Amino acid sequence: MVSALGNHREAVSRQWHRARVHGTRWERRQEMAASETSSLRPLVSVVVSTYNHGQYLAQAIESIVGQRTAFDFEVLIGDDCSRDNTQEIAEEYQRRYPERIRVFTTDRNLGPHDNDVRLTQASRGKYLAYCEGDDYWNTPDKLAKQVGFLEANPEYGAVHSEYSRIAQFRGEWRCIPRAWEQQGRAIPEGAVFHDMLRTCLMQTCTVVVRKDLMLGFYSSGLPVEQFWPPDWACFVYLSHETLVGYIDEPLATYRKVPGSMMNQSADVVLARHHDNTEMLMVLCDYFEVDEATRMDVRWRMTLELFRHALRAGDFKSARSAYEWLDAHAHTRPAGSLPWPRRLVYRWAARHPALATLFQAADVFNQRVGVAALTRRRAFSTKPPIFES
Repeated sequence: MVSALGNHREAVSRQWHRARVHGTRWERRQEMAASETSSLRPLVSVVVSTYNHGQYLAQAIESIVGQRTAFDFEVLIGDDCSRDNTQEIAEEYQRRYPERIRVFTTDRNLGPHDNDVRLTQASRGKYLAYCEGDDYWNTPDKLAKQVGFLEANPEYGAVHSEYSRIAQFRGEWRCIPRAWEQQGRAIPEGAVFHDMLRTCLMQTCTVVVRKDLMLGFYSSGLPVEQFWPPDWACFVYLSHETLVGYIDEPLATYRKVPGSMMNQSADVVLARHHDNTEMLMVLCDYFEVDEATRMDVRWRMTLELFRHALRAGDFKSARSAYEWLDAHAHTRPAGSLPWPRRLVYRWAARHPALATLFQAADVFNQRVGVAALTRRRAFSTKPPIFES
């Protein structure tokens, strides 16, 4: 595994070099001419990666340019060869704010990794803030609060916050005003590396980070472009390299768009979860994580794999995952699998008919759960509206 990872790192390093060269060419060729004469000296570069976000992009940009700060900031919009009117909207805003906005286009789809790399390379700020084209920021003082925190606490290299989450329910956008709180998550801060290995505890649209840390991640030799989700791997890396701050206020809104890259079918989610597990094992190797922590991570991920496999109807994968869990039951995290649930899982793993029933019950539970959230008004409030 170590030698294979070493070979992989060398290959990725070569790919990184090529991406850096091509990224420079993209910058020269694709950056709009009006921005080349900009005299702005930004402290913060806001990275906006976008693909087919024409329906939402204007709201994202308005929430960014409406920030009230005592420092300069720039906005870098990277359109990844959208097939809708995303590029036209981005360029219209660039014409309105030529000193602040730079637009990057491409004649072929780059993918999220290369799109982010070229924007990071082109950025001029000390800090990077993120807002994908279908998300938006909630308050005009978001940047001021987070940059103020980082400037006052130089030992911290990144800061994030509580967030709102919106999704469509019966054709209407509904909102969870405080998503982490609704999930029952107590978000730690400071040294959070081991917490981040166990589960992703940062939402990208809330993050502000030092640029040098992001450049370090891209040049680390890790197979970055193969990680999924890429943000989680990045946050694990950041939490190992620096302290991470947290502001308990919903400063941004994450939009769950049907059919988007982060919202796919059960089969796709299962495949992605396989990738998640491999990603975390690679990170454990890279950072030489102790065996107890590695086993804890593997146990949690395999349990989730079992659940996703049942939802996808992949009973072979479910049975294999359960057999691993059963064989390593003595290593499980405390309280992670009470014996009644363990018994149900054993039946589901060994009997296809029961597994089918479990799958149907799980789907029903998810649907009823959404309806229950709506009845409890967790999803019933209207989405936050940015007011500058």
